[in-house]
Amino acid sequence: MKEIWQLFDKDRNPTGKFVHRGDPIEAGNYHIVVHLCLFNSEGKLLCQKRCAQKKTFPLYWDITVGGSTINSETSQQGMQREFLEELGYNYDFTNETPVFTIRGLNYFDDYYFLFKDVDLNSLKFQPEEVETARYMSFDEIDQMIENDEFINYGQLDLIKQCYKILRKPRKKIRMLALDMDKTTCDDSGRITDEVLNAIKLASESGIQIVPATGRPSAGIPDIFGTVIPVKYNIVKNGVILMDAVNKKEYHHHVINKDTMISILKYMEERNVFIDVEYGDTHYWSTNNVDKYRDFKYYEGEDYSVITDHLSQYIGENNITCDKSFCVPFDRQAWDEMLALNQVYDDVRILDVGLGFLDVIPTTATKGKSLQIIAESEGLTPQEVAAIGDSENDLSMIEYAGYSFAVENANQHLKNIASEVVPSNNDDGVAIAIKHILEYNNSIVE
Repeated sequence: MKEIWQLFDKDRNPTGKFVHRGDPIEAGNYHIVVHLCLFNSEGKLLCQKRCAQKKTFPLYWDITVGGSTINSETSQQGMQREFLEELGYNYDFTNETPVFTIRGLNYFDDYYFLFKDVDLNSLKFQPEEVETARYMSFDEIDQMIENDEFINYGQLDLIKQCYKILRKPRKKIRMLALDMDKTTCDDSGRITDEVLNAIKLASESGIQIVPATGRPSAGIPDIFGTVIPVKYNIVKNGVILMDAVNKKEYHHHVINKDTMISILKYMEERNVFIDVEYGDTHYWSTNNVDKYRDFKYYEGEDYSVITDHLSQYIGENNITCDKSFCVPFDRQAWDEMLALNQVYDDVRILDVGLGFLDVIPTTATKGKSLQIIAESEGLTPQEVAAIGDSENDLSMIEYAGYSFAVENANQHLKNIASEVVPSNNDDGVAIAIKHILEYNNSIVE
C-alpha cells in the first residue's frame, strides 16, 4: 500500500491536501522528509547500507535514517517511526528539533542529530530497506563517495559544519592537551612568546596543561614543569604516560618482539634510517645514518647502540622496544612502510609529520592516555580541550570536547576538529587558548 503524504504551503502551513507517494505534487505544495545523523562518542556517523531491492541507489551506503512523514504525522513522529522501522531502534523524538531544514522543489527536509553510543548488535534491520549498518568517520565517507559507494548528499559539508558546532562543550574547559612539534612549536622548534604567554594565562586560569608529544620525555621543552606547572606528560604518542612531578610512569606500552624484528628486517631492505627505542635509550642501524644526520629535522640526538644488523641485535640481546621510527628517503620506501598497516594488527605506522614515520603499539594512543588522565581528575570529555596537527593527534582530537587543528594540520584533523586556527608559525595555539578562555568566561556554573 502506498504511503500517504500530507502537503504544506511554502510557509509550512497544512493545505488540507494529501497525495500518495509517487503521485505528482502540484507546484507550491510540499511534503515533509526527515533524516537522522547519529554520532557515537568517537565522532563517527552511524551509516546504513541500502538493500539490493531498493529502486534508487541499491547497495549504496547512506546516512543513519531517511524517509517521509505519512498521514498527519509531525516531523518528530515521522523521524521516530522511520528510525524504528529501518533500524529497529525506538527513540522518543518529542523534545528534539531539526538542526537544519532544507526546502527543496516540493519538500521540506528536516535533519536531526543525535549523539549516542548505539550498539550495532541492538539494531534490527528492515529487510526491504536495510542490508547492514556500521559507524564511519567523515574521511571514510568522503572516500566512499569518491568510490561511488555512498550516496553523494549535497548536504554533507553542512552536516560536517553542524557536527563541529554541536559537539562543542557545555562545561568549562579544565584540561588542555598540547601537541608539541608543528603545533605548539613553530617550524624552528621554538615556542614563541605569544604562545608561551597564552599557555601561562590558561594555566593561571586553572586549566591543567598536558604536553602530548611523539618525543621521549627528555624531549619535552623545559618550560613545562618550570614556567608552566604540569602533572602529566604524554610521550611517544601515548606509549608512555608520565607522572611529571615524581618522574614515574603510569603506564608503558611495548611492541611485540617478533613483530618488531619482522618490521626491522623489512626496513633494513629499504632506503630508510631506523631508530628503535625503549624509554630514552636509542638503538640505531648504520644504514643511512649519515643521511639522517644531514636531515633537516635532525636535532642532534645520538644513539646508545649502533649496529649494522639492528634486527639481529634486538633479537639476540632480547631487547624490549616501545617505539621505533624511520625516515624514508624516497617515496617508494615511504609508501611501502605505510602499507604495513595492512599487515600487522598489533602496531600502527603513523605519519607524524616532519618526514618521520612512527611505529607504536596499537594499544597506545594520545587519546587513550588523555582519557586516563581526565578520568583520574574526575573530568568528562566535555571539560577537555586538545590541539594538534597530525595523524598521531587524531585520537585526542576525537576524545576532547573542544578541539582545534592548526592551519598546517592534515585534512583528517581539520574535518573533525571543533575549530581550525592559524598555523604553528602564526601562533595558532595562542588563538585557540584565547577562544577557550572566552568560552570559559561565557559559562556560568
